[in-house]
Amino acid sequence: MNSPSILVNDIKYVRKDSIKSEIAKIPDSPVGHYCIVRCTQSGVWAGTPSYHNGQNVTLTNARRLYFWKAKKGHTLSAVANYGITESKLPAPVDIVYLTEVCELIPTTKEAQKSIVNHPPHNE
Repeated sequence: MNSPSILVNDIKYVRKDSIKSEIAKIPDSPVGHYCIVRCTQSGVWAGTPSYHNGQNVTLTNARRLYFWKAKKGHTLSAVANYGITESKLPAPVDIVYLTEVCELIPTTKEAQKSIVNHPPHNE
């Protein structure tokens, strides 16, 4: 049996490539990851960025979070972690070009599902 570690002078050494890093799970870019996107002028959106350059983001399968309530907590971070309940979201749009983006928060799968499946509010 191959062991990813060796013992030298009573010190256990582990191969670096055998350690799973939490940092490796953090995406380098929001592109392709479902996110909560906050803009200075156009409010809060949820969707998948297909393009991101500074304050400009192209968001696909996007929903404006017109009125939202987190399932747990009170912040957009809580929305990204736990999802929404008792919220008012219009129907999704295929694509939206956002400027003046000041925050992108990748969501959990649970949060994404709650936003995507939330019924549209009467517009």
